[in-house]
Formats: sequence, C-alpha cells, structure tokens
Amino acid sequence: MNAAQLLLLGIQIANAISAGIPAALRAKAAIEQMVAEGRNPTDAEWAEINAITAELRARLHGAGGADEGGEDADG
Repeated sequence: MNAAQLLLLGIQIANAISAGIPAALRAKAAIEQMVAEGRNPTDAEWAEINAITAELRARLHGAGGADEGGEDADG
C-alpha cells in the first residue's frame, strides 16, 4: 500500500468510527442501566444491542477492516 492509500484508509476508518459513536454510546448507556438495575437485557434490548454491534462491525469492515487475504482482524 502506498502513502495515499494508507491516508485514504485512515480517513475511511475515522469516518466509520465517528459515524458509529452515537449508537455505541446509546448501547453503552443502556447496558450500564441494565447493570445498575441488576437485570439481563430483554429480547428487544438484545436485538437492539446486536443490531448496533452489527452496524459498527459492518462500518469498520467496510472501511478496510479486511486484509488482502479476505480475513478480518478476528481471524
């Protein structure tokens, strides 16, 4: 990868992260509330948490999270 490609990749990752921050913060606050209440998430809350997680993962992987071999950072 040349310097221009690395710079573009960095910008794409930064954009993906900044776009996902509000959703991630909402999920974090919801989880903190559940912990404070000493309860597990409801089915609807699990669905929302899973949707947010999937969206964040897709944003990051779409911004270049996969390497040239088609493997992502998780293996």
